[in-house]
Amino acid sequence: MERPIRIVLADDHPVVRIGVRNMLVEQDGFEVVGEATDGDEAITQTLELQPDILLLDVQMPRLPGLEAMRAIMKRHGYGEDPAAHLHHHHAADH
Repeated sequence: MERPIRIVLADDHPVVRIGVRNMLVEQDGFEVVGEATDGDEAITQTLELQPDILLLDVQMPRLPGLEAMRAIMKRHGYGEDPAAHLHHHHAADH
């Protein structure tokens, strides 16, 4: 069996996190490894857990999702442009 895709969920609404988590755990190949309620927690969870995917709400308290994404990418050496990060990973896979 292949390693499951590891996911961190980041959303300030518990109903959204619970719904997405429940949907994912019913599917083979996915594992929710962490959850965050704001941008600061999303940064911490992502850097500590190193998920394959971060599902990130863009409007969260304390630190908005896009600012959290920029901070995560900057710490990983991708600069601060989310589009560049997505493009980089897409190009690296082919």
